[in-house]
Amino acid sequence: KSLVKKRKLFFLTHEFFPYLGGISTYVEETATQASKDFSVTVWAPAHRSIREKKFPFQVQELPWKGTRLLKDYARLALKVNKEKEQLEGAIVCLPEIGGILSYMLLGLFGMYPAQKLVLVLHGGEILKLSKGVFRKHFLQLLDRADRIGVVSSYVESLLLSLAPFTKEKIRLVPGSFRSGTPTPIRRRREEGVVRLLTVARIHERKGQLEVLKALSKLPPSVLKRCSYTLVGPVVSRSYSRALEKWAGQHNLPVAFKKALSEEELQDEYAQSDIFILASMTKKSSVEGLGLVFLEAALHHLPSIAYDSGGVKDAVTHEKTGLLVREGDLDALSACIKRLIEKRELREFYGKNAFEACKRFSWEKNVSELF
Repeated sequence: KSLVKKRKLFFLTHEFFPYLGGISTYVEETATQASKDFSVTVWAPAHRSIREKKFPFQVQELPWKGTRLLKDYARLALKVNKEKEQLEGAIVCLPEIGGILSYMLLGLFGMYPAQKLVLVLHGGEILKLSKGVFRKHFLQLLDRADRIGVVSSYVESLLLSLAPFTKEKIRLVPGSFRSGTPTPIRRRREEGVVRLLTVARIHERKGQLEVLKALSKLPPSVLKRCSYTLVGPVVSRSYSRALEKWAGQHNLPVAFKKALSEEELQDEYAQSDIFILASMTKKSSVEGLGLVFLEAALHHLPSIAYDSGGVKDAVTHEKTGLLVREGDLDALSACIKRLIEKRELREFYGKNAFEACKRFSWEKNVSELF
């Protein structure tokens, strides 16, 4: 047999397993798919859970936590400088703002170690780095990059408005649902309580309080026909307390489930009728796409969402779900009421969502990026 040496590919990230979030999932899934054709190494903050899990690629643990502090960006920049010889002969992918800021620091010294440099943008980094002292150095990095992945048409428009010269480098790479997710068989539930589900970090930007406020606007006769389950780790304790307080004050049928196993999460999807996520844009934080909408679609769930950031690439209005202008609580409540009352419409949107999610592929992502 002839042995072909695989080309080296490095992912430099501050967000990785076991951190829960869209970017962490994006990095792991892209690296997994890329490992079929490349010799992949992920540089990521150290965590004991990494050592307990088997990956189809190498993970080089970095001896720091991967915070949003300048010292960690500087540490990664120093690590890159130390290892620059091996990186200069490889493809280097910067899939999130941590690696991007580290390379911007190196750029101050005219250094961008990589034979081929690939960036992946999710929206928030453009909003942040296009301003003030970051702008000049971010534009220089964009100019140096050989290819730039964007997760939605919204992110593409943000990038082109900032740096029109990147047009030929841009590739649309939205990602997909998690590869280990079993394809579910949708069970037809009997008429009764309509279950709404949100899966997201408990954080103000994810809009759980918006959903609670919209539910409190429902007529009592409609409210008693539904329940609402929130699944996700608590990022903001004060926000979590505010959610519990609002739900209690308005006597809403709400269940908080902060930590679930994978099997339990899949069961929540299977037992639900509507997926809802009212994400909002907060300063430089935005929903670049929303991979969780694709996972909900895999379970034949229609989605209700704010038309914020790149969500419209994941949810098609009046086809796979309903989109509402950000902040319009009356419209959000009306959409919830409409899908609670119309089972046939829920099932129509859910079926369309299931078919639509099939066009998203990690394999296509890797082909476009590398």
